[in-house]
Amino acid sequence: VDTFQPDTHFKGWAKPGPIPPGAASGVAPSDRETLDAISGHFRLLQLRDGHRFSTDDILTAWYGTSWCPSARTALDLGSGIGTVGMIAAWRLPGARFVTVEAQDESVALARRSARYNGLEERYEIRHGDFRDPALLRADERFELITGSPPYFPLDAGVKSEHPQKLACRFELRGTIADYCSTAAAHLARGGWFACVFPTEPAQLTRVEAGASAAG
Repeated sequence: VDTFQPDTHFKGWAKPGPIPPGAASGVAPSDRETLDAISGHFRLLQLRDGHRFSTDDILTAWYGTSWCPSARTALDLGSGIGTVGMIAAWRLPGARFVTVEAQDESVALARRSARYNGLEERYEIRHGDFRDPALLRADERFELITGSPPYFPLDAGVKSEHPQKLACRFELRGTIADYCSTAAAHLARGGWFACVFPTEPAQLTRVEAGASAAG
């Protein structure tokens, strides 16, 4: 009698899969951190009690890399701990990445994850607010731009006391319109911008207005 055997492999590997190329670099989680599987054999450092990666991040990376599977240059706006960028980097092994994030602790985690995953040669993490014109040169263009922006204005609800959680939900540094305008300014001809945002009527109106204003 045949017994059912689930498909345990994807692209030739099964969890935990190959050891990331930078695993011997000495990067290891502290007591307040975890090191978690994120995509393929890549791993992601996260705070145990801070912002954790979400389905929104995974969808953003999946759609962006599915619609632009041959991108050679990619930009991730408001990149946080690196979830979207590192998933995309695993799916686009030939692409060079620039990510921009303002929070000190998130940048530090992302840099260690990039080192662990052996990405440093093609993965540049810039520290600052992506609305700052000094962070992205006017002539920089990217074939794929991604973003997983916060959804809510500052007056929209109860705020977390944890800075990472606060920034991932509330618009401390820019709105969906700012994501759209920055993406429009740096997209290569024929490039793609992939982001995730609620489609409730009031929120959809904000997305449409931001995209329209950005052209």
